[in-house]
Amino acid sequence: MSHGRRKPRQPRWPANPMTLESTCRKVKTFDKEEAAELSNEARIAWLNLKHGTGTTTHFDTLATALNSALVMCEPIGQEAVDVVIRAQLSVVEMQSRYRRTSTFGADANALANVPDGLDLYDQLLTFSNPLQLVRAVKDSWKRIENGDVLASVGPRLDRPAW
Repeated sequence: MSHGRRKPRQPRWPANPMTLESTCRKVKTFDKEEAAELSNEARIAWLNLKHGTGTTTHFDTLATALNSALVMCEPIGQEAVDVVIRAQLSVVEMQSRYRRTSTFGADANALANVPDGLDLYDQLLTFSNPLQLVRAVKDSWKRIENGDVLASVGPRLDRPAW
């Protein structure tokens, strides 16, 4: 029996040469193009919802942006949180209207509050990184499951009520 020599350990998977770059990319702040792309998705969703041509996908995009903005702005202060909550309350009213009439549309509160919430979301994106945004979205999902984020009390939008 030879105890001095062991067979070299075979790795379970090959080493990923992009690991360092991928990790660095997650913690680097969004550049202007990436932040603009994320902002445009939320703003296009808002425009469609505002003009009555929005779908549940547009609603989900806007709600995700505002929910993640709420999580990201909590360390900033209560004034920022209040801006997002006002926007969320307006979006909840839009959701209630959708459940009653099957069309989206904006009332005066939504026209006044949602753009302010989206402006704050844009500002948050300028100094956030992908990892922070993903954590904020996941945290907002957990809050929704716990009932912490403002939500209408009706059935889910992606399923018919019958």
